[in-house]
Amino acid sequence: MAAETPSSHFFKIIRHSTLQDKKLGIPKVFVKKFGNELSTVATITVPNGRVWKVELMKDGTNIWFHGGWHEFVEYHSISTGYFLLFRYEKNSNFHVFIFDMSACEIRYPHYCVGLKNDSLPPKPPAFNSALEIKRKSTASLESPIFTRSHESRSKRCKMEEAVGMKKSDSIGDESERESKRTKFDEHELLDILEEMRIYVKMNFRYIAAKEKERAIAAARLFKPKNPSFMVIIRPRDVCKCTMYVPFEFGKKYLTRDAKLVKLQDHDGREWSVKLWNKRPKGGGGDFTHGWSAFAKDKNLKDGDICMFELISEKNIVLKVSVFSTTTVL
Repeated sequence: MAAETPSSHFFKIIRHSTLQDKKLGIPKVFVKKFGNELSTVATITVPNGRVWKVELMKDGTNIWFHGGWHEFVEYHSISTGYFLLFRYEKNSNFHVFIFDMSACEIRYPHYCVGLKNDSLPPKPPAFNSALEIKRKSTASLESPIFTRSHESRSKRCKMEEAVGMKKSDSIGDESERESKRTKFDEHELLDILEEMRIYVKMNFRYIAAKEKERAIAAARLFKPKNPSFMVIIRPRDVCKCTMYVPFEFGKKYLTRDAKLVKLQDHDGREWSVKLWNKRPKGGGGDFTHGWSAFAKDKNLKDGDICMFELISEKNIVLKVSVFSTTTVL
């Protein structure tokens, strides 16, 4: 039996702090598998054929894309909330795919293959003051997939102001700025999920920052086409053999008469699960009998993210996708 090949893919979600630091950390699980073969300079190839040379900064088991990374970010107008998928091709060579806030791949700037590729910029001084990170708007305006309304753009501008992306906010109370970033993360998460018609529990805004990143990653990975809801599995969801369905999803798509739902995985296997709802007008509810069998068969664990997509409203069939805690982030 052939040995299992280590995963050569990883993804990163761009956070405000990532833009400020002007470097991007490589996941530790990936570093553990491939770190020894990474040199001091990596090449990053984008789908338009352009190759970028980026310096790798190493500190023990931590490795970052550093020198040249900020130029790469500015050139592609990468901002908070963007999703980057990396594929490693050995010998410090990476391919990257960039997805914007619409959950679609960006339109890459035109590039003539054969022109001289980018080299590393001059080495920066030891001390860098906090500078404003300016987003380039031209790429976003030219992109046909960037079709958000003026209202959505205005909302995003307000969010950028809230996290201190303006130069006037660069000086001030650090704790106040940190509080603003936290609020931005919550709004960003909920806005992304709302745009994708993904319902969540009311307490979803209070999950840890790492789980926020994984939730956004799961939403973009599965990209449900139908109304859906997302649940982060907790021990009680497995031990108590029940799982709560978000109220708004239940109110809109599960009638008071609904007593049975079918859960379907990607292989087409189905599990019948009872839905118990004590509210007179419906909304929310709990998966009860049959849920434990599904959880056991799918080996659900604390921290796993489940996406339930309504693929049949008449018979109430929910397609379930599982984003495991072992997925590299």
